[in-house]
Amino acid sequence: MPTGILLVVLLLVTVFIFVYKRQMLLKMFSINIATMADEFRTQMEVTADQAVKKLENQMAQLEYMLEEADAKIITLENRLREAEQKGIPSAPASVPYTSDSPLSTSIPQSQPAQIADKLQEVAQDKRQQVMLMHRQGYTVIEIAKATSMGKGEVMLVLELNKNG
Repeated sequence: MPTGILLVVLLLVTVFIFVYKRQMLLKMFSINIATMADEFRTQMEVTADQAVKKLENQMAQLEYMLEEADAKIITLENRLREAEQKGIPSAPASVPYTSDSPLSTSIPQSQPAQIADKLQEVAQDKRQQVMLMHRQGYTVIEIAKATSMGKGEVMLVLELNKNG
């Protein structure tokens, strides 16, 4: 019997708490949940602001790099036109350009003509591979990786072949 009385008293106390203290319990739990939600929202806003700032910085850097690349492409196109007007043959792709000999770099006499022919064939093959991959819908980055060329070099080949 004492167990039955204890259960009845416990039941009455529980009903009393839920009926009379319900508003107090609701306020207590809702305040805690609202506070946690506010803290979470604040953290999300800070994180979003940081992400936006990083993206803006990266966009600014990319825009600067694009402008720089465009300027270099224009300079190269002008030099190529000047060289064509002067009748200077363009150098093979694997021979580096030096400013003290504008576009007149040639393979030294000590190397056989066979090596020069092979270099020109390799350069022509790469240009053809770039154009073929471009026609098949590959991106500049994918073409650059497949041909072991720089992205700028791929863009230049595509631009020159588009205009030429």
